[in-house]
Amino acid sequence: MKQIVRPFMPPRPADAPPEPDYSKPGVLERLATQAGLTPEQAFDTDWAFGFADDDTLKRALVGPGGIALLVGADREEAVKEAIATGLAKHRRQDGSYRLHNEYHYLILHA
Repeated sequence: MKQIVRPFMPPRPADAPPEPDYSKPGVLERLATQAGLTPEQAFDTDWAFGFADDDTLKRALVGPGGIALLVGADREEAVKEAIATGLAKHRRQDGSYRLHNEYHYLILHA
């Protein structure tokens, strides 16, 4: 999703450090420690999301992270189309989509 949506987002400030790859082992733990938090437990989990059709997929995926707000109303339809195109490999024969997602959780102590 990041690769699909990034071209529609406002540019990062020129002096901003590069965004870390949060999926790499230890990155979240390092950031938490730098913020003065104590990592207590980390674990991975995964699950699948199903979407009935293109319209459902598009509506559901512009909401998280405020994507629709960040890209603006004038570009919302374009980002929805980019999402459907970018995720086409996950489209099933009946027109539905099934996306398998993996998550890394970190429980912290302040």
